[in-house]
Amino acid sequence: MIVVATALTVFITLQLLAPASAPNLALPGNASRVQALNLSWAKGDVVALVRHGERCDRTSTLCLGPEDGITVHGESVAQSLGYEFRQMGLAHADIYSSLLTRSRQTADGRRDVRSPG
Repeated sequence: MIVVATALTVFITLQLLAPASAPNLALPGNASRVQALNLSWAKGDVVALVRHGERCDRTSTLCLGPEDGITVHGESVAQSLGYEFRQMGLAHADIYSSLLTRSRQTADGRRDVRSPG
């Protein structure tokens, strides 16, 4: 009985502590969540964390500049995301970036292309 109770307690605890998966906001059933997100975004109540684009030093594709920067593909993805953010409005946005080259390139979409190596 003690073993069953312990196992059940561990199972329930793990279920309660498991992280919830992010909802797919593209699904029609999540329209109310999208609307709530848009309202929160407009008020400046949303924190969006964006990781740097594809790293130059971890691929053999074209780079935007120094070895510690991002690739051309990484910049393209960052620009697409930036476009989507601008569509939602940036009137109440504060944008922070580390001083790392790849972070600054992701934040501002700098274009000085070079080959890796």
